[in-house]
Amino acid sequence: MMGNKIIFFLSYILLTISNEVHGQQMELIAGHVIFRHGDRTPVTTFPTDPVKPSDWPNGLGQLTSTGIEQHHRLGAYLRNRYGSLLSSNYTASEIAIRSTDLDRTLMSAQSNLIGLYPINATDNKVPIQPIPVHTVSVNLDFLLGVSDCPRYDQIEVEVDQSEEVKKANQYYQDFFKQLEVWTNMTNITVYGAWTVADTIFVEHIYNKAPAWATDGVRKNLSDINDLAFHFLFENNDTKRIRG
Repeated sequence: MMGNKIIFFLSYILLTISNEVHGQQMELIAGHVIFRHGDRTPVTTFPTDPVKPSDWPNGLGQLTSTGIEQHHRLGAYLRNRYGSLLSSNYTASEIAIRSTDLDRTLMSAQSNLIGLYPINATDNKVPIQPIPVHTVSVNLDFLLGVSDCPRYDQIEVEVDQSEEVKKANQYYQDFFKQLEVWTNMTNITVYGAWTVADTIFVEHIYNKAPAWATDGVRKNLSDINDLAFHFLFENNDTKRIRG
C-alpha cells in the first residue's frame, strides 16, 4: 500500500549556521535527504477502468515526465542550497545514494542527481555526470522494503479484523456497494478501496477519470485512504517495520 523511498546519504558536509544555541555556533557535518519518487502512473487498475495499462507511457507504476521534472528541480534546489558543500563534479567520498529496486525510484534518483550535479561547462563532452545509484533486490531489501515480513502481514490481518476497521466498513458500506457497481470489484473494504483511490487520483490529474469519479466520490476515497493508513500506522510495530 505504501510507496517506496529513496535515500541520499550526503556525507562529509560542512556548513556554518549563523544561529547560536547556548552561546555555541552550530555546524552541520552530515546530512540525509529522504524522499519518495516523483509523479507516477497508477500502480493498478480495476475491471471497468476505461484507461488501460497500455494507455500510460511505459505502463503501470512508472515515473512520468512530470515526475522526472519534479526530481530534476529538487536536485537543482539541493544544489542551490548546499552548493558550497558539494564539489561541482561527483566525488565518491562526499555522497552515497540508495534506492529501492523499482523503476520509478531508480529513475527519480537519477533525475535528482542530474539536477544536483549539472554538467560542467568546461568539460561538456558528455551531457550528464554519471552518478552511481545503489540498490538491493526487493526480496533482500531489509532496510527500505517490507516484502516477506511475517510480522507485518500479521499486523495487517489484526488491523483488518479490529473493531475500528469494522465500524469504518459499516459506516461506508453503502458507498462501497456503489463503488463495487462502478468498478465491478467485489468485497471492497477500507483496505481494498485504496487501489481504486490511487488509480482515480492519478487519472483525475491527467483528466482521464471516469464520469462517476465526482468531487464527492474522490473526497470519500481520500478520507477512506487516510483512515486505512491511520489504522495501520498507529501501531508502533508497523511504524518500526515500515519507518
